[in-house]
Amino acid sequence: MKKLFLLSVLLFSLVVAGCSDSDGDNTTGEQREENIDTETSEEESGAAGEVEDLNLQLQKADEEAGVTVENNAVYSALSEAVEADPQMGVPNDFSLYPFDIAEFEDGSTSIIFLAINRLEDGILNVSFDLTFGNQDGEYIFEDVKVYLPEDQFGVIEADSSVPFLLDITPEEEAFFSTLDMDNVHMEMANFEMDIVE
Repeated sequence: MKKLFLLSVLLFSLVVAGCSDSDGDNTTGEQREENIDTETSEEESGAAGEVEDLNLQLQKADEEAGVTVENNAVYSALSEAVEADPQMGVPNDFSLYPFDIAEFEDGSTSIIFLAINRLEDGILNVSFDLTFGNQDGEYIFEDVKVYLPEDQFGVIEADSSVPFLLDITPEEEAFFSTLDMDNVHMEMANFEMDIVE
């Protein structure tokens, strides 16, 4: 972990408003689409009602591999962030929180996102197309397909969050450091998930 500046700078959630059943045979799935700026997100987050304290979940694959919050720097930092803001996320919705940059021994870097489930039920097999960058139309990710399969991530329980990583280049890392509450743009399209009732 190189820096944790986004903990205070980008403390916002991507609201995914409006639900509709998916077409096709998947009757438990839901599809959503939203293009949002940070002002809307701040207003809705600020108007949020009481919610349960947020839990941090390990990815299913990490847990099976013996990873814990105590023995992993990324999970430890995320746990501190969740404990510092246990009301994080949008009530009755799914949201994203871009947390920070993770650097690895081989020199590669990734952006750490928290997927936050504030719905009443657990969800799994979440997928969406992510656009993330600034409001001037410069993007790190543009319509990048994100898929959080059950076999790797497990069920994202209600009032819980799970991290996922998206790889970036050194140039994209430098661009990421220019994003703040005034210029960031994040959009999810073609959102689908299965609900565990």
